[in-house]
Order: sequence, then C-alpha cells, then structure tokens
Amino acid sequence: MDNLDWLYPLSSLKYLNLTGIDLHRETNWLQAVATLPSLLALQL
Repeated sequence: MDNLDWLYPLSSLKYLNLTGIDLHRETNWLQAVATLPSLLALQL
C-alpha cells in the first residue's frame, strides 16, 4: 500500500483496522483518518 488516499471517499466508515500496515512512510495517515467523521474505532 503506497498511501491512504483511498480513505478520503469513505466518510461513513465506522471501524478501521490498520493493524499490520506499515505507516512509517505514510506521512499523512493522521490527516486521512481525521477526515472520517463517522469513525468510532481505530485500531493500529
């Protein structure tokens, strides 16, 4: 996975599990997650 841009259109996403995803190269992961207004749970 190169980036988390695929998250932007998923505004009704409630649960996101990124366990096992290497985020060390993704500098905007927090911004992508912050655009999810319905997100209730984030697992890293």
